Amino acid sequence: MHQSTGNFKKILFYLFSLFFLSSIVNIEFKSINDKSFLIEKIQIISENKSLENKLSKQLNYLINQNILLLEKKRIIEKIKSNKIIQDFKVIKKYPSEILIYAVSTKIIGKTLIEGNLYYIGYNSKLIEDVNQEIPEDLPNIFGKFELDDFLSLYKELQKNNFENYLITDFYYFENNRWDIKINNGLLIKLPEKNNYQTLKMVKKLLDNNTFEQKIIDLRVANQVIISNG
Repeated sequence: MHQSTGNFKKILFYLFSLFFLSSIVNIEFKSINDKSFLIEKIQIISENKSLENKLSKQLNYLINQNILLLEKKRIIEKIKSNKIIQDFKVIKKYPSEILIYAVSTKIIGKTLIEGNLYYIGYNSKLIEDVNQEIPEDLPNIFGKFELDDFLSLYKELQKNNFENYLITDFYYFENNRWDIKINNGLLIKLPEKNNYQTLKMVKKLLDNNTFEQKIIDLRVANQVIISNG
């Protein structure tokens, strides 16, 4: 009986010693860990210097935080709050650096909403504060349009090589139809339902003719009406 009690006490002693030593090791490891993995630098790389500066200020709170415990989700939310951004990438560069690549979107138009000027990005966002150089020949977009509808039309114009014809204005109508005005004063009336196949025909007409007429009307199916208005 005495021997069993002695063995039991020994076991308790060994367990207590093991727990004590483990706690010391964990404390020492945590201390080393905290000091070794503190964020010392946030490097932001972008073609847009204003965006670099803005992101640096937004993410400065990360300095001296533990990189191992850092929630990437919070960083991503901060970055996404900048509507000018088209794409980005966040990299944890151990032991103490965060590297962010950010690409600003292309500005493809401007519009007025309730008297306020907004720029339209290729990322399908309305942007108030652009903080970058704006092209002087940026087209105006009129009407209550959906951003995705305009972006779809814009991409189709790119596919059909309309870059050589400077578009000054887009007009959207509630029956889901667009008019396009180019810099020589020519107005192109597109059909309803975004029938972009007509753009190929318009491009051929523009490339092969010098227009004195002011309107190309494609609203009637299977007809091209060219007039002076």
